[in-house]
Amino acid sequence: MRAIRKKSLIPPYLIGKMRSLFGDGGLLMKKASVLVLGSLLALTSAARAQFVGGGAPTGTAYQVYSVPGAAHAAGLSTIFSCTNPTGTSANVAVQLFDANGALLNASPALAVAPGATVQFATGATAPFGPDQTLNPVTGFTKGSAKIWSSGRSLLCTAILAGTWAGNTFWAPLTIAAKLKQKGD
Repeated sequence: MRAIRKKSLIPPYLIGKMRSLFGDGGLLMKKASVLVLGSLLALTSAARAQFVGGGAPTGTAYQVYSVPGAAHAAGLSTIFSCTNPTGTSANVAVQLFDANGALLNASPALAVAPGATVQFATGATAPFGPDQTLNPVTGFTKGSAKIWSSGRSLLCTAILAGTWAGNTFWAPLTIAAKLKQKGD
């Protein structure tokens, strides 16, 4: 008969070090375990708050996509197009970040009806007609974006569009869902 082991939230290598310092069991070992676990949870919470740029925009709860390569500069804009494939309305918001990860905008979420599509853009994007211009604080060229929603189901694309020497161009940007890029 096999013994059932409890799963520990503390990594095994730390438990081994703690046993060598405090012995196997006893009150001192339990207190040390609680202290280590509390420290790990505090660090995890702080890292998560920093990663999400201070939190979700009002009206949203889930970061559904990340978009590296966003930009807004003279003649260059990023366009985000999102469709709600569900049977219920959803709120959608886009946050922009500069090359250092600093939040550049504070745009409100847009309500998206079932089956409807909304567009967000960082600037003038003729012939596209965005539902919301994101108004970044400054121009940026090595940025990223996070697409947030009140639900987990959302279909999005992102393009970089602009005009250079009188020619209009556009290029698709990679969208990563839950930190997995398309094709991974």
